[in-house]
Amino acid sequence: MREQWRALKARIDEALAALPDSELDRERRHPRRGLLTGREVLIVVARHAAEHWGQVQLTRDLVGARNP
Repeated sequence: MREQWRALKARIDEALAALPDSELDRERRHPRRGLLTGREVLIVVARHAAEHWGQVQLTRDLVGARNP
């Protein structure tokens, strides 16, 4: 899984590096949030991923507490 993450992270880094500022400034319509710039979309995605990461950590801690 770590190797898969490293490969995915490299692809994400390449895609973001190639993204022109104009695309980050361009507004897009989100079905629930209305108009968002590309930067705002990236923030929403990062925040959502962080929530899932927190859930993973909590689940790991709960499993560890149950099975010491």
